Amino acid sequence: GLGVAVENGQLDGGRPAVFREQRSVDVQALKTGQVENGGRENLPEGRYLILGELPKWDGLKVEGQVAQPVIVDWDRRHPVARGINFNGLYIKSAPKIGLPPFAVPIVEGPDNVPLIFSWEKGRTRAVVVSFKLLESDWPLRLSFPLFLSNALDWLRDEGRAQTRPGEALRVRLADDET
Repeated sequence: GLGVAVENGQLDGGRPAVFREQRSVDVQALKTGQVENGGRENLPEGRYLILGELPKWDGLKVEGQVAQPVIVDWDRRHPVARGINFNGLYIKSAPKIGLPPFAVPIVEGPDNVPLIFSWEKGRTRAVVVSFKLLESDWPLRLSFPLFLSNALDWLRDEGRAQTRPGEALRVRLADDET
């Protein structure tokens, strides 16, 4: 089954997270402050749902902030965004991010600024919400629990080929596979 771990952290802002390998946990959900305090460079390979923080991963560049970004577009074909309407979300601010080629924007603001993106590199798979949830109205909307469900389903997927009629077949290969 799906396990979600927020290790040594508490939702009210307890101690920093401590990351260690846990074979019984499929996905680790990290909230604002845990990635930063737990060592953004030290996240081991794994599956992450990261909310309101940006890990310091190779190729991820922060180039300033965008005030009150409006949702311009989202990838309706991405499994994380399937069935979700992101129109009209209020977001106080979000980092302006440059993504490497292996990261895919799911929800974009003005000038193609990724507000939510997926990351697949090596054995790391993540969904990252770059803006702080409590500085938005998203947790109050019906789309938020649907997003969480879709994100956790996608994160625990083992790369099984799943398509719908008319969609391209996407198969994820490890770095050493061709």
